[in-house]
Amino acid sequence: MRYVALALLLTLSGAGYAHEGHDHDDEVASYTYDVMHAEEIKAWMDGGKTIVILDARTKEFDDGNRLPGAKFMPYTAPDKDIQAAIPSHDTPVIVYCSNGHCPASKFLADRLLDLGYTKIYKYPEGIADWTKRGYPVDHAG
Repeated sequence: MRYVALALLLTLSGAGYAHEGHDHDDEVASYTYDVMHAEEIKAWMDGGKTIVILDARTKEFDDGNRLPGAKFMPYTAPDKDIQAAIPSHDTPVIVYCSNGHCPASKFLADRLLDLGYTKIYKYPEGIADWTKRGYPVDHAG
């Protein structure tokens, strides 16, 4: 009973994510990654931590604002573009999109795990939260 309660708690808390695998239409893969929020990300940036930040929005939803140093990497990008942007599979990677209702960062995080990246962090509140807090942004040119 204790294990069932723990599994239910983990499921409800969002600690695990289910997503259909890209190559396995009949299988369901389970993905797990950490969630980060604005204060933590800003602290990492201010502390000079080596990270890659990816904006998962597609051109249709891209307003040109980015977290500082973020790379435009739509969740639909070819694998070779992702691999060029993140050469080491052990590099911490933060993915985000527009806001908490945007699924693009989840889709990209799932793809990164499929490609073997091991330190994936999802910023669910996205650029809307970042700008609301008055944090600096880069502007795509």
